[in-house]
Amino acid sequence: MRVKSYATVIIASLIAGVLQAASANGEISPPTATVQAEHMKLPAGTSIIKDVTASGGQAARMTQSSTSLTGQVSLLKGATSLSFIAKGRKYGGAWPRMSMSVDGRTVIPLTTVSYSGWHTYSASISLSPGTHTLSITSSNISARG
Repeated sequence: MRVKSYATVIIASLIAGVLQAASANGEISPPTATVQAEHMKLPAGTSIIKDVTASGGQAARMTQSSTSLTGQVSLLKGATSLSFIAKGRKYGGAWPRMSMSVDGRTVIPLTTVSYSGWHTYSASISLSPGTHTLSITSSNISARG
C-alpha cells in the first residue's frame, strides 16, 4: 500500500476589488465582488474540503502542480485591486507556489505560499466593469507515493 504525502495549497476565496481605500470622509469601500474558490472550475488533483476557519466553512485543496482553478467574476463597477487567500503545507523543504491571472494576463506572479494559516496575496490592477476570467495556478506542489 502506498501512502501519499504532498505539499498542498488551500484557497478559501478570491476577491476582486478589495482595495480598502478610505474616502475623504474616512469610510472604507467594501469589496466589489467575491468568488469562492470551491465554486470555480476544479482541475484534477483539487478537492473541496471542510475547513471551519475558511469563509463558508469550505476551501479548495490543490495537490498537483501546473493546474489551475478557473472561474469568472462579473463586476458592476471597476476594481482597483484583487487578492487570493491561501494557506500552504511544506513538503520536502519547499512551500507551494501560486500565480494568478485575469483575462489571460498575470497579475500576481509566482508567489510562495509560506504560511500555514490563511494569508492574503494582493495586487493592484485596473479592471473595468464587465465579466472577467480568473485563474489561479499551482506550482511546486508534489504528490509522492
